[in-house]
Amino acid sequence: MTDDQDAAEKFADLPEGTRRFIANLDADDIATLGQAIEMVKTTMTFGRVARWLILGVIGLFLGVVMLWEAVLKFLGFFKA
Repeated sequence: MTDDQDAAEKFADLPEGTRRFIANLDADDIATLGQAIEMVKTTMTFGRVARWLILGVIGLFLGVVMLWEAVLKFLGFFKA
């Protein structure tokens, strides 16, 4: 089988509403869908980065607090 035949069989297996939707698409619609897919991918990637950035900032804050407490405790040994 060729790729065209495979594509035609896959298209025939789609629901009727999906086939009508795809058949009515023009070049601008396809370009817009491609841009939308890229935007969703970018948003998902940024979401992952933002999540780790937030977790990193929280971890840094907690680490600084713990370090400050340890420094104060260490200096407390010399005051007493």
